Amino acid sequence: MVIHSPAELDAQLSKAKDEKKFVLLDFYADWCISCKEMEVNTFANPEVSKVLQQFVLLQADVTKNSPDNQALLKRFGLFGPPGILIFNQGSQELQDQRVIGYMPPQRFIERLKKALAH
Repeated sequence: MVIHSPAELDAQLSKAKDEKKFVLLDFYADWCISCKEMEVNTFANPEVSKVLQQFVLLQADVTKNSPDNQALLKRFGLFGPPGILIFNQGSQELQDQRVIGYMPPQRFIERLKKALAH
């Protein structure tokens, strides 16, 4: 699901918390080369896709750099995409599991599994 504002994110995090689900939030922009590499090489990987089924998948599209987009980035101290944040079942960000920049499939799978073990 694509979100564009802090309010949309809060609604989704609240829903995931009620359902006791992990959340993966992917900061993305059309002009972001590393974002496209993540889509083509990492997210499209069958093993990655299998592990991602355990997460609520959210994408913060910050292509337009609107005030809401800027507020989302600022909230997490990000300067821009790509940035992947993982939230536990209580909707608390696992800051030590952040992915900033491109990450190849095998390393990304390890990161996801480590997050799920929290």
